[in-house]
Amino acid sequence: MKKLLIGILVLSAGFVFAQPLTLEQAPNVFKAYQMELGIDGSYAYDNWTDVGFPGIEYTRRFITIAAAIRYATDDQTEIIINFPYKLLSGSTTGSPDDSVNGIGMLTIGGKYLAISETNFPSLAMGVVVELPTGNPK
Repeated sequence: MKKLLIGILVLSAGFVFAQPLTLEQAPNVFKAYQMELGIDGSYAYDNWTDVGFPGIEYTRRFITIAAAIRYATDDQTEIIINFPYKLLSGSTTGSPDDSVNGIGMLTIGGKYLAISETNFPSLAMGVVVELPTGNPK
């Protein structure tokens, strides 16, 4: 009972200091001519066997490192570019490892703050285009 009470107190303390669920800022929070650079990374590992072939084991690994750029051309318009680099490898029991490294799908997009009202919800519209720059293999 004591552990449950401590867990509830810790959880409720986390909610007290959490950000509100509805953002109180405008949909486009950048000011004109501001730029944000970021690096994102992800790793995935998958290992499985097929029921029809119980002696064969499949393994896949994915590593993605992406550089992201956001730039505000004015107080209402924002440009977004995401440049991923992927390292993929896979293996099957009894066959050599297969790996592919290279540029992933380049993503270019934009966001426009169409309606900025104080008494009503603001409206921002965005478009994202994925360019097929990745190796289909």
